[in-house]
Amino acid sequence: MNPDELEAYVVERLSDGVAPDEVILEVTRRSGLTWPEAEDLVHRTADLRGPSVARQQFPLMALVAATAMMGGLAVLMACALSFSDVLLLLKPVRGGVDQGRIAALLALIAANSPMLGLIPLGGGMILGGVLGLVRALQATEPTD
Repeated sequence: MNPDELEAYVVERLSDGVAPDEVILEVTRRSGLTWPEAEDLVHRTADLRGPSVARQQFPLMALVAATAMMGGLAVLMACALSFSDVLLLLKPVRGGVDQGRIAALLALIAANSPMLGLIPLGGGMILGGVLGLVRALQATEPTD
């Protein structure tokens, strides 16, 4: 294998998500290079061609990030829907305070309290998706 083919092979394998140590092992088998030589080649290629590898991986990373954001949004929507009855009870009525409404409001809040724990989960999923998408975009930019 000539050096250009070997570099293209390393980029392809790294783009497929194969661990660098496995790529090094494959390079030693295919090229006859020693482990330190193959390790140097793989690390040098990863440094030089990192944005190319990231661009090839970007569609999958974007899909994962979008899925996490949509899942987080769905969780937050489910939480909001579970508390929609609570919002109806918060509307002011003529005639002052209604003890029955306050009791119903407290009962609804208590019944939906498990949903309160899902709010940070949904927010975290959205935040994680946004951060993942930003990092994937940053990785595709060429370094100077």
